[in-house]
Amino acid sequence: MDGRPVTHEEIAEDLAAAVDAAATALWGGDYVNSLARVTSLNRRTVTPDRVAKNGLPLWVLRLLGSAAAAGTPRAMGYLLLAAVELVDRGPYTQGENLMRTPPADRHDLGVVSRAGMDAALALVLGARDARERPTTTIVEDREADR
Repeated sequence: MDGRPVTHEEIAEDLAAAVDAAATALWGGDYVNSLARVTSLNRRTVTPDRVAKNGLPLWVLRLLGSAAAAGTPRAMGYLLLAAVELVDRGPYTQGENLMRTPPADRHDLGVVSRAGMDAALALVLGARDARERPTTTIVEDREADR
């Protein structure tokens, strides 16, 4: 800091508070499982007491900082979890075997994710539009179909 090296002990509390603030912005107060899932780190490694004691790898801190700086951090948190789901259990997974998406296929994974996001937006917007329209009952809908 300020051009001088610091020990972990000097920054431990502030680091833990910053990690907590960023992760809470992304996933709410119960963020440990989400952070562990996104980073593929052990759940215990990302608990607040362990972060204060041991810190986190720089790449995790960069991920948290970048994601929490998004215009809508909670949405970004959900998008990170959706991305993990696609990477871990998406089109390149075979049965119960989790397969890391090969670099050559990452573009295709992006296409799948964008299509999924478009479908999700269509479902939400359709539901919101339907909520604003006058409702009918199931019986009335069936009678109209006859």
